[in-house]
Amino acid sequence: KHLEIGIIHHLLVECNIYSLLVPLIEERPWLRVNDKGEREIYENSKWNVIPREEYGKLPKTEAQVWIAIYNLFMDPECRKKYELND
Repeated sequence: KHLEIGIIHHLLVECNIYSLLVPLIEERPWLRVNDKGEREIYENSKWNVIPREEYGKLPKTEAQVWIAIYNLFMDPECRKKYELND
């Protein structure tokens, strides 16, 4: 299902949604290192220690941001509205 053109216009032109989503990917505020040097992830409204064997896994929150960016770039209506330049 596609978003209505008014919503697409608001997200891309008025809000510039990409300028909001890309810094999230760069900063990754859902990850941190605690005082003990353990990596933690913010999920289900709390910080949880990440087991070492899961360090390479993509966190759910980050995956959702990537999916949003991908879907916006791939939608034909979005590509018409958002000019890619320098």
